[in-house]
Amino acid sequence: MVISLLENRHYRKRMQVEMTLTEKIRLHMENQGVTMEHLAFACHVHPSTVSRWLGGKRAITPDAIASIASALNRPDLVDEYCHSCACRCRMAGRPKPAA
Repeated sequence: MVISLLENRHYRKRMQVEMTLTEKIRLHMENQGVTMEHLAFACHVHPSTVSRWLGGKRAITPDAIASIASALNRPDLVDEYCHSCACRCRMAGRPKPAA
């Protein structure tokens, strides 16, 4: 029996580690059936802003990450963002990680 790569648990786990934040946001949106328009409404921004965030044409601010995480009910997005840049860890109310 042939198992596709996407069904392989280990491959999926490795993929998740290598995914960018915007890719993870897109994945959560797709899994929950959330459109860019819905996310924009929840984040109080224009849909074109969400499009620019996800397309990499506009930086996602810490406040925007918090809004996105809340809208998608994924607090882990904030944690991941905070750990990627120590100076922003205060956003989640956590101390900066040790260097």
